[in-house]
Amino acid sequence: AELRRTHAHRLLPAPDAQVEHAPLRSARVFKSGLSCSPEPLEMFHTWAENPSSISKLPQATVESLLDSATALLAELPGPLLELRLPRRGEDPKLVLVGDTHGQLLDVLHILHLHGPPSDNTVYLFNGDIADRGPQAVEIWLLLLSFKLRAPGNIHILRGNHENRVMNERSVRMGGGFADECLAKYGQEVFD
Repeated sequence: AELRRTHAHRLLPAPDAQVEHAPLRSARVFKSGLSCSPEPLEMFHTWAENPSSISKLPQATVESLLDSATALLAELPGPLLELRLPRRGEDPKLVLVGDTHGQLLDVLHILHLHGPPSDNTVYLFNGDIADRGPQAVEIWLLLLSFKLRAPGNIHILRGNHENRVMNERSVRMGGGFADECLAKYGQEVFD
C-alpha cells in the first residue's frame, strides 16, 4: 500500500485510496456480566454526528469496561510492541496518533478520516491522551472499547501524561485528567 506522510504523527493513504472496514470482533463479557455497551462504533458514530450528544456513560458500564480492559492489558506480553503494516484490504494502513490531550473531536475526526480499527486499519496511539483537554476520559473509554473488540488492531502507548503525578496537576500546570475523571466518575474509576 502506498502511504504518504502528511503530519509528524500519522501516515495517510494515497488520495485515491478506497477505505474498507472489517467488522469488529464479538463483544467480551465483563466480570459483572455486562458487555461493553454502547459498542465503540455506536459511540464513535453518535459522537461524530452530534458532538453535543457526548454525555457521561453509566458508572457500571465504565467500571465493567475498565475491569475487562485491565484484564486484557495484563495479558499483553510486555512493553515491546512489534507492529507490521496490515496486509489485508485494498488500502491497508497503520495510523499513528499522538498527543490528543483530551481533544475528543480531533480523535473522532481521525477515526472518521481513516475508519475505525479493523484488519486493514491498525492504530497506534502514541501516548499523551490525558490532561489539558476536556474529554480525555471519553477518549480513553472509546479507545479501550475498540481495544476490547479488536485487540490486534489498536495499540496504546503510555506517554508522560499517562502518569498519576502529571494527572493530578491542575490544567494550568499541564495536568487536569484527575479533576476531569473525579468530576465525571469518582475516585474508584480514577484509581
